[in-house]
Amino acid sequence: MKTSNFLRLILIIQVLGFFSTRSNIYYINTEDKDPTQKQSNISNLLKHTMRKYKYENYRGAPELIDMGYIDYYEYIEEKLKALDKKLMEKTAILIREDISNGINDKELIENSNNSYNKIQNNLDMLDQFRQN
Repeated sequence: MKTSNFLRLILIIQVLGFFSTRSNIYYINTEDKDPTQKQSNISNLLKHTMRKYKYENYRGAPELIDMGYIDYYEYIEEKLKALDKKLMEKTAILIREDISNGINDKELIENSNNSYNKIQNNLDMLDQFRQN
């Protein structure tokens, strides 16, 4: 394993705590080039972001949403743009601004849940476009 990959893995483990919740451990593969897998990783990070936010983990939640955008969404934006530019842009804003700002501003969880649901719906629609 390259040193940079190893350091990245250590950082992810520290930031995400390996997503250990109850007896489940979630693993996110940062090296995967498949857009479908990256999209799935974004969904998983969003889900865990909302869980941390629900329990008022205002430090862990923003880190996860930033990781979802920087490590995954940015890498599939061009492919999503080819499918539906407006939907891609709306989804990017929801991730980068609405949820991130909502968490940083400690908004009501319901507001962030609405943004979360919109993002998940947008990702599902983009997935359907890709499959067709």
